[in-house]
Amino acid sequence: MIRAAENWAMVLAVVTGSVLLGASNATYADMDETRATETEKSPQQSEEQLVARYDSLMKKNEENGFSGVVLVEERGKLIYNKAFGYADKIKEIKNTPETLFDIGSITKQFTAAAILKLMENGELSVNDPLSKFFDGAPADKKDITLHQLLTHTSGISAYTGDDYEYLSSDDFLKQVFKRKLKAKPGKKHIYANVGYSLLAMIVERVSGQSYETFLYENILHPAGLENTGYLRLDYSQYVVAQGRNYRNNKPWGSNVERWAEAGGVSWHLKGNGGILSTTLDMYKWHRAIQTAKVLKPETVELYQAPHVVTGVNPKRHYAYGWGILTSSKRGKVATHDGSNGIFSAYVLRYVDANGAVIYMTNETSPGTSKLLQELVNILRLPDYEPQIIQKPTPSSRLKCRINCF
Repeated sequence: MIRAAENWAMVLAVVTGSVLLGASNATYADMDETRATETEKSPQQSEEQLVARYDSLMKKNEENGFSGVVLVEERGKLIYNKAFGYADKIKEIKNTPETLFDIGSITKQFTAAAILKLMENGELSVNDPLSKFFDGAPADKKDITLHQLLTHTSGISAYTGDDYEYLSSDDFLKQVFKRKLKAKPGKKHIYANVGYSLLAMIVERVSGQSYETFLYENILHPAGLENTGYLRLDYSQYVVAQGRNYRNNKPWGSNVERWAEAGGVSWHLKGNGGILSTTLDMYKWHRAIQTAKVLKPETVELYQAPHVVTGVNPKRHYAYGWGILTSSKRGKVATHDGSNGIFSAYVLRYVDANGAVIYMTNETSPGTSKLLQELVNILRLPDYEPQIIQKPTPSSRLKCRINCF
C-alpha cells in the first residue's frame, strides 16, 4: 500500500484555538473570529459536563459504526480515554483503551526526537549534510541537511515504493538517490515520507543500533511508552486492531501480519510511519514533551519551533515531526495525523494550555476524518451541538471508491 500524504495541514486549518467550523476543508479565512472572541468569555465546563458530552457523541458514533479510542486532556488533567466498536469485527473482539493501532505518520515525531537525542549527545548536528552519513550521496543531494529532512524542505520525492515491499538499505538508497528532486533543497515545503526514512537510517548509522532499539532505549522507555513499537512487542499479549476497508467493507488486517509476510519492516515505512501504539502511550508522550522528560527544555523548544511556513498562510508551520499553529486563542498548537486509508490517528496538543485531543480508528471513513474538529468543538464550545458520524450505506461506500478522504 502506498499512502496518500497525511493531511495534518488540514488539521491545523480547522483549529483556531476556540472555534472550529463544520466544513472539513475550512481555512483560516473561513473562521468566525467574532464567535471565537465570544467563546473565550464562555463559562468553563466541568469535567463531568465534558465527559457527558463526549459520551453522548461517541456512543451515537459507535452505533453508526465508529471503531476506535478517544482521549482528551483538559488543563493538564486526563479526563477521557474510552474505546468504541471492534478491534476485530469478525472475531467480535471489542476495542479497549489498551488496543494497539497503526499511528501512521505520527511515527515521524519519534524519529525527529531520536535525531535530537543524538544531537544532545554531541554525535550529530541538524545542520549536517547527507554526505556526512552517505558516501554515495549524489551531487544534487549531498548538501541536503538534516534540518531540511526534518522540515520536509529537502526537495526529495515523497515516495519510492510500497509500504510492505521489503528491501535492503542499499537498495532503498539507490531508489532514493536516483530520483530527481522536486525542488531545490531549502526552498519549498514538500511533505516527503522518504526524508524520515533517511533520518531513521542515519539514527542506525550514528548509534550503531537498530532504529527501533535506539528509539526504545533513548526515547520510548524513558517516556514510559512500553506499548509502542514495530517488532519489539510480543503481539500475542496484545489486542491488535484489525483494519477494515470502508470502501468495500472488507477486512484489511494489520501491519503485524504484513511484516511477518515481508520478513520485516520495509525502509519505505521505517521511521516515517506504521508504528503501533495506544492512546495512553501517545498521551504519555505528550506529557513527556510538556515536562521535558526525555529531551532538554532547549531541545524541546527546537523540536516544536515553527521552522518553516508550509504554504501561503503564514500561520501554518512545520516543526520537527509536528505541524504548528502559533496564533491560536489558546496559544501554540502542535498537531499531526497519520493514515494509510484504513487506520487513522490524530494527536493535537495545546502546548501552552496543557491540553490534548488524541484518537485512533481502525476504519477510516468520511466521518472519522471530521471527528477531530467535533472533539475540539466540544472542548471549547459549551453550547456546540456536535455532528454525528453518518452510518455507512452501499452508496457512500461506492462513492469512496472514487473520491472520499
